[in-house]
Amino acid sequence: MPRSQHPRIVDLPRKPPGKAKEFADAQGAIDATLDAWLPILIESNDSLFAALTRLRDLYVTGTPMTGSEAVLAEVEAALELGKKARRGFL
Repeated sequence: MPRSQHPRIVDLPRKPPGKAKEFADAQGAIDATLDAWLPILIESNDSLFAALTRLRDLYVTGTPMTGSEAVLAEVEAALELGKKARRGFL
């Protein structure tokens, strides 16, 4: 049987996604997405910036790594926030 004659099986969702929203136009959908996503992105960026600045300052000043656990915890928290922001957008 030629490839073009193979039946195509499509699994249709049983119910629409719970997060689906209806918008009057495409620009409304874009604006709503950006309004929801941008604050999370900005917060994530600020958190990453602060954590990386502290890490750089510890390295540049040659400060003994006392308190490095706090800096690493800050970096971990910033990375988690970045993951949430990325998941929210993708």
